Amino acid sequence: MNQRIPGEVAAQVARLFVEEAPAVFRTALRAARGDRAEAEDLVQKAFQAAAEQWATIVDCLPARKRAWLRGLEPRGYARMSGQPEPW
Repeated sequence: MNQRIPGEVAAQVARLFVEEAPAVFRTALRAARGDRAEAEDLVQKAFQAAAEQWATIVDCLPARKRAWLRGLEPRGYARMSGQPEPW
């Protein structure tokens, strides 16, 4: 989906990105089997999904937001990348 993200949501997701992107990248890198470019694409897709679904996660505790982002892996990352699921 390519919907316009409101400025306030974009700012909140940007803060979440600063806090969580390194851990999400490590997870994505494993899912992408070491392909850094693919992992970067997966991270971008994960945070885009977070922005698009922000209303459902905005009030969650930080640990729950982390779990939501990382819950996209490994099957979710496989689906986003078009790769077969790892199991």
